[in-house]
Amino acid sequence: MIKRRLGHTDLDITVLGFGAWAIGGGGWAFAWGSQDDSDSIASIHEALDLGVNWIDTAAVYGLGHSEEVVAKALAGRASKPLVFTKCARVWNDKREIGKCLKAESVRRECEASLKRLKVDVIDLYQIHWPERHVPVFGMSYYDPAKEKSVTPILEQLQALADLQHQGGVHDVLSGCTPVQVLAGCTQSMRHLMDQGQDGVAHVVRFLLQPLHVELDAMGACRNRLRCLSGYQTEPSFGQGQR
Repeated sequence: MIKRRLGHTDLDITVLGFGAWAIGGGGWAFAWGSQDDSDSIASIHEALDLGVNWIDTAAVYGLGHSEEVVAKALAGRASKPLVFTKCARVWNDKREIGKCLKAESVRRECEASLKRLKVDVIDLYQIHWPERHVPVFGMSYYDPAKEKSVTPILEQLQALADLQHQGGVHDVLSGCTPVQVLAGCTQSMRHLMDQGQDGVAHVVRFLLQPLHVELDAMGACRNRLRCLSGYQTEPSFGQGQR
């Protein structure tokens, strides 16, 4: 299968990966319905046998269950794929999902994910939507009056950089929507340069929608960041700016 370098990281990934949202199973807020773990494991094995070399999961998928299924699927395999997971979505004993990007919370989440995945290093650690007011799927508007940043972006970035330097994660990615890309580029790169951390692989993920907004954002990111990773294209072109 064709591979491409992920920006300026040293990760060479296949053009197709395995998305592990659904295999988190049922019983949580954003579930795709109940799943048979044996079927999920078989699906992962089939993808890997066909040449896929990366799996994208998240702590919140199944409230930890998706990561556990990924670990079971990879147990005993001689050749392991790259494993990507995410932080920032947390839950309580009532299975209610919230968000937190405080440095200590990110550290705890990373440690928990490492244990569930049974790996020593997470190949790509991602912010699962930043602590900001962001458009939901299918919407292209942004209202600054609804800005809800709880944790300063610099604290978020520093927490990820610390995990990378400590060896728990290989590369990091920040989930952003188009309207946040330009500000995020400037803030993050200034911070990293001030800290002498030019080597931190900061990657911006964003929605590929709407196209006329993306073109400016893509140019800015190519000039300032390590790479772009398109997340999802929504079939809502022509709905207009809201």
